Amino acid sequence: MHSVTVALEAKKAKYRVVSTILLSMNSTNPETYGDLEMASTLTRSSEESVLIDAKGATDTFNLSNIGKLLEANETAMRMEMDGIYIGKTKQIINTGRLKEEYMTNDEKRNFQDELAQKTVEFSSGGGMVTAVARGDGTLADVRIDAKVVDPEDVDMLQDLVLSAVNGALTEAKETASKEMAKVTSGLGLPGM
Repeated sequence: MHSVTVALEAKKAKYRVVSTILLSMNSTNPETYGDLEMASTLTRSSEESVLIDAKGATDTFNLSNIGKLLEANETAMRMEMDGIYIGKTKQIINTGRLKEEYMTNDEKRNFQDELAQKTVEFSSGGGMVTAVARGDGTLADVRIDAKVVDPEDVDMLQDLVLSAVNGALTEAKETASKEMAKVTSGLGLPGM
């Protein structure tokens, strides 16, 4: 939507263009994901003074200048809208925060229970130390091969355990993120 004001002065034409975009996005799958409705407006105002040439401020002269301002406003607004609305919406969807808001307490509990049942393993020292972590971020098991236990070199054993545990917990977080991505896929927002 555009509003244009033209003020003709002695040797110049002053243009003011106010452009507004109405944005509305809705979920394409409300049965599964709940009702998702987002709406907003974005308004931009531009002013420019242009010297009137020898032919005067003809309709063609005015239309050309107004067209340039409209195009500049629309281009800037598209870029801003993509960054603010589309980009942020993608970020929210991809991190799963939006879906979690629509999950019932039972769904959240079931999701957490499912994550707790998934396990990942990570080994260090060529398999001498293995840590097992659950998808909910808890440590399930640590296995240490007796060959690596050396009372003279406790520091090496501690490093191997730390490496295995951190690796397993990192993989558990990645598993949880992948599972949440499965839950959030299919919201069907434009540009996703």
